[in-house]
Amino acid sequence: MDMGQDQDTTEGNPIDMFKTQYQIRVVSQSSMKRVIAQILSKYKEDNNLTCLLWGQGRAVGKVVSIAEIVKRNISALHQYTYLDSASSQEDRSRSIPRLYIFLSTVPHPSLKDQCGYQQSPIQAIAS
Repeated sequence: MDMGQDQDTTEGNPIDMFKTQYQIRVVSQSSMKRVIAQILSKYKEDNNLTCLLWGQGRAVGKVVSIAEIVKRNISALHQYTYLDSASSQEDRSRSIPRLYIFLSTVPHPSLKDQCGYQQSPIQAIAS
């Protein structure tokens, strides 16, 4: 992927708990419009969307904004959120926030214990 997005294959990191092939790393230079369009086109191809958005540092706010806009366009999404931190490469005493947002059209009960969870609005009304 371009525009600051790439696949992450680091072993032993929280991404492993989210079982998905579709991962987008958002950086501060990422185009929100392009990332949102990419996710929505993926959903049109396959209605069983599972997508992992993640970013760190200044990109955390952008990850949240993208997830909220996508959820507004695809109403049947479940959101699982995991917040982590990483050491700064320049200054080991500084901690940089890292946010993972997993969006799925299918609920994943096993993730509720490990992550924050926001129920699909459609299921919330039906309950």
